[in-house]
Amino acid sequence: MVSPRFSSQLPSGFGLSDRFPCMLERSIRQWRGSQDTILLLAVAHPSKVLELQMQKSSFKFKAGQYLFLNCPFLSKHEWHPFTITAAPEEDFVSVHIRIVGDWTGKLWRLLNSEQQLGVVQENLLTAPNGASILRIDGPFGAASEEAFDFENLMLIGAGIGVTPFASILKSVKYRLMLAPHGTKLRGIKKVHFFWISRDRSAFEWFNDLLAALEQENYNSFLNIHIYFTGGLKDKEVQQIADAEKLGENDPITGLHARTHYGRPNWDQIFTDIAHQHPHSEVGVFFCGPAVLSKNLRAQCLTHTSSAVGGCRFVYHKENF
Repeated sequence: MVSPRFSSQLPSGFGLSDRFPCMLERSIRQWRGSQDTILLLAVAHPSKVLELQMQKSSFKFKAGQYLFLNCPFLSKHEWHPFTITAAPEEDFVSVHIRIVGDWTGKLWRLLNSEQQLGVVQENLLTAPNGASILRIDGPFGAASEEAFDFENLMLIGAGIGVTPFASILKSVKYRLMLAPHGTKLRGIKKVHFFWISRDRSAFEWFNDLLAALEQENYNSFLNIHIYFTGGLKDKEVQQIADAEKLGENDPITGLHARTHYGRPNWDQIFTDIAHQHPHSEVGVFFCGPAVLSKNLRAQCLTHTSSAVGGCRFVYHKENF
């Protein structure tokens, strides 16, 4: 996820009335961000994804929201937005950061100087210069926050675009754990989860959550659909074919749900889901590239029926 860089300079020509809102916003952010934030855990995942688990006593959030993150050691005034991947039921707040730019690269080297995978930092409060290691501001609302307004959901993530749905799926998991056995979650009846990635190793960091949801899939509320769109060498194809003969779990993800190879047939998918949910609204939440977003929006319009007993798709796009 590419994050914008915020300049400390205001454009020339700004008058006092123009400057005041910017100055006020910066002052509020500096005040909220000045409260101590503890980096409980930093985990380096495959495909250069950095997970940060943080704790800040005054920070309360909802599933689907995002925050702004600052590392004073790198830049006092540079804040970047990231989707929250923890659930409100957990005692920490987390983000998953894809290392793609200058600032994220510097953060990766600061927290993972030996370029390892796994846990690379624990219980860190200050940077090498004594400043706070991290500051967070928020939370802020996002489109995915409305997911719990629907009984039926399609959650679609492409690559690192899966991050907004980590918080939602985790929250569903905890609500299921707290609900009496055999009862349905209030509000949510069915979740169709789609994850599309061309990087085989990208599936690894999210697998623990998906595996736990498969085991605790009360009332079969969750359908998982994984699509691998990258290339495979002949040797890898043979290894996958052999593994599928030997075990019941998928050789790519380790899940019970089988991986599909190639791009999803969205027209057929929307047709099938419309048949499964007559007389219903289906909330469609997507995070990923604009070209796929355009296609999904068109599919929602095409497959929404105004007839009695028809299915209506309601589209929401997360910023990517």
